[in-house]
Amino acid sequence: MNKTLAKKSIEELLKIITPDQIEEIPERKDEKSPLLKLYHALVHSPKFQQVDLNHTIFNLISIAPTPVEINAFLQSTIVYEEHPQHKSVLPFYLSRLIENSYNSGWKEILLNTAIFKEIPSDLIRNIEAKEEPPLKITIEGNVGAEFGSTSKYVHYQVLGNAENDLGEGSADCSFYVSGSTGANPGTYCEDCTFILSKISANIKYYHGPGDPRGC
Repeated sequence: MNKTLAKKSIEELLKIITPDQIEEIPERKDEKSPLLKLYHALVHSPKFQQVDLNHTIFNLISIAPTPVEINAFLQSTIVYEEHPQHKSVLPFYLSRLIENSYNSGWKEILLNTAIFKEIPSDLIRNIEAKEEPPLKITIEGNVGAEFGSTSKYVHYQVLGNAENDLGEGSADCSFYVSGSTGANPGTYCEDCTFILSKISANIKYYHGPGDPRGC
């Protein structure tokens, strides 16, 4: 992710993206969470559709939550599952929070996706960690297509199923999936390892169920 832009606080970001009138955050116990407040603004803001804003706004986020806070935020987004912009906003926002958390010193992230009816594609994407120490991300539940795409030095563990194009375009990463995996894991990868319990019939980019593969 682009780290050359000056970071901004949540209050500063809200001034950039919040429309004049915005719906109230759906009532929840954690409705005053700053992470949810900013997410709500992004999901509802018409400015999110402007050219470049949907690519640059996430690079301005400075908050570095703990892994527990990130998972709590992810659970709270269940109220947005039917919102048309949820699937577009969540991957960028969640991935930025994870990378900020890693850069602040947290090396392991545990997330739970079991409560969601449908997982957005690219749920975690474009995470750039370092060779030492790498980042470990464990998912309890299923993940959608292109999970873990364009990442570097991340160890992904999925305790559930993964859809098509797992890890697309990543480098120096590892992927373990305990359940089934869709077609074409490892497309355009470099120096990645895949340990998959069960894979679909399309094995163009994989050498066999259960066998680690360096791509």
